[in-house]
Amino acid sequence: MRPLPSIFIFFVLLTGCTPNRHVSPPPLGPFKAIHTTILLGSESLINTLIRPTATLGVLATLHLAHILDVSPSHPVLMGIMQQAHLLYERSLPARGAQASLEQLGIAIQINIPDLLNRSSSRADTLNTYIDHMEQTLSEALIQKNLLETLLDETGKNFSSMRKKLGEEQKRQNKAMKDDQFAEASIIQEHLLLLQRELADIESKKNEADNMNDLLSKMIEISQKRLLALRENREILIAGLSVKELPGMDDLEIFKTTKRRGLLR
Repeated sequence: MRPLPSIFIFFVLLTGCTPNRHVSPPPLGPFKAIHTTILLGSESLINTLIRPTATLGVLATLHLAHILDVSPSHPVLMGIMQQAHLLYERSLPARGAQASLEQLGIAIQINIPDLLNRSSSRADTLNTYIDHMEQTLSEALIQKNLLETLLDETGKNFSSMRKKLGEEQKRQNKAMKDDQFAEASIIQEHLLLLQRELADIESKKNEADNMNDLLSKMIEISQKRLLALRENREILIAGLSVKELPGMDDLEIFKTTKRRGLLR
């Protein structure tokens, strides 16, 4: 009967090596932040202005310092925190604008007659939809103001950076003219840094401009749809459809003929 303990120990070891898919150790330290970021990111929109590599780089730096049991120097730590802060701040207006774009797009694509035909209370359903459109539009206007504030700040930074770049180029030209080649070389390094910063600012400015244009167009379409819904509320609730026949314009029954497609 002696082999039994050995078999039992082998069975325990084999069981311990079996992967448990239902239990995972909780993330610790910086990994906890990464875990939280992934969970939040799965339920939110992808931020097109910020690459995830930058955020992971910040967390990885802190995690390596924790593993090696070393404390980053104060300047390095401050630089890491400032970078993380800038990444977070830059993402806010873009995230809000992108969310508003999607919400308005989803609301506008709803087929109103079909929605009301499938409802047991056409009036309540239409009122709920109009309320939702008003709230979504109100939030979109707020996000548009935030995005325009970002654009204004980015434009000022871009102008300031271009001015600095021009001044440094003048300094370099003067140094070369005076045969101060060592100084000209140092200025050249500074010029390269300024050019990279200027290109980064310009890229973000262009992306924010495009986002603002899209949001402006979507807001305009949403406002027209809301107006059309209010003016044709009773017709929609009654389940009627209005068709414009040749010669109807002369009777001046329709205030405008451009809103027909907004109720489709």
